[in-house]
Amino acid sequence: MTGYGNKAVIVSGSDATATVAVPNGSNITWRYEASSISGSFAGSYTEVGPSATVSCTTPSVSAVVGSCSSGSANITITLDNTGQGASNYFKVQYSTNGGVTWTDGAGTATYATVTSDNSSDVNLASSAFDHGDTIKIRYETSSSTTFTGSWETDIADITIDCPVLSGSATASANTCSSGSATISITLDNTASNVSGDFTVRYSTDDSASFTTFDTTTVGAGATNSTTLTIPAQAHTTTVVIKYSVANAANSSGVSHLLSCRHHVESRFQAQFCSAL
Repeated sequence: MTGYGNKAVIVSGSDATATVAVPNGSNITWRYEASSISGSFAGSYTEVGPSATVSCTTPSVSAVVGSCSSGSANITITLDNTGQGASNYFKVQYSTNGGVTWTDGAGTATYATVTSDNSSDVNLASSAFDHGDTIKIRYETSSSTTFTGSWETDIADITIDCPVLSGSATASANTCSSGSATISITLDNTASNVSGDFTVRYSTDDSASFTTFDTTTVGAGATNSTTLTIPAQAHTTTVVIKYSVANAANSSGVSHLLSCRHHVESRFQAQFCSAL
């Protein structure tokens, strides 16, 4: 407690007990002084043992992220009224813009009621949150629907971690010149919500040896068709092209590897691709 309150106890030939109600979490230190004359206390206080902290079960709200689906997930909130002898009312709000604006949690618009010694699980929002979203959550609980005297409690921020890596690469032989043609590589990461690190290699001797390009990073939702070009290859050369795509920060095993064969012809370019 931040100060001392007085609790008068009159003892006449027997023991007596003094009790006082304080908020949950308060730290209590008892001290006393005694007098045989009512209202006359001129001595000093004596402290009684070590202090104690009041610990009571109170209504609370917790949150967990649900399963990822297509790069997003909802948040399940638990309205916990266990250990309480009466119904309590819950308000939950969330923000996805750092607390600039707040939205009522689904299932708690106005308020939600949880009966005595029970809990209830509800989705925080009517739709899932996207990968990378950071959600702030706050709540109030009250024994009254007016929430008089209640206060807001913050839950630790939650960031949605639902990476989707679905990059791909295509190859296209360019216009022939003097009996040879270069091959342009397009790195497509438009179906991903995280960046992709593409590694491309090619062979002109039927996979006996490969030349590997430096790894190229393509941002989430982006493409790159200008960085990688296989040097000009002569007429009738068959070029085997392989690529892989990964994300170091989200190494959850999502990657792709394809083998493409380009046969350089003077009048047309043939491409043959198969999954490895």
